[in-house]
This record gives sequence, structure tokens and C-alpha cells, in this order.
Amino acid sequence: MELKKRFGKAVQRIRTAVDISQDELGSRIGGDQAYVSRIESGQQNLTLDKVDEIASALGVDVSEFFAKAGK
Repeated sequence: MELKKRFGKAVQRIRTAVDISQDELGSRIGGDQAYVSRIESGQQNLTLDKVDEIASALGVDVSEFFAKAGK
């Protein structure tokens, strides 16, 4: 599986674990539900700044995404 898809699945796992909807996460990062859906499905290419913004919005360290994406 390519990195964007693995990363997206990691975002999805963390987002659901902290009980935040796609719509809520989108609002927190300046996007919408469709944008978060594209991230989680691996269709959206992200900058490192946006990755950091997502981590902050979910209350986790950026490294959590990569630790989970590698599995």
C-alpha cells in the first residue's frame, strides 16, 4: 500500500479513537468533510505544515501518524 493511503488510514484510526467526526476535523484544519475524506482515502497530498496542523487538531504528536502508517 502506498504511503498516502497508509498515512490516511492512520489519520482515520486516530480521529475515530479520539471521537472526532470528519466534519469536525475539517473545521479544525480549515477544510471540510470531503477534504478529510480525501486525506483518509490517500487521495490528498499534504504538506508537512498541514500534517502538523492535523496532529494538533487531534491532540497527538506528528510521529503518531508515521508510527501507525508503518503498520
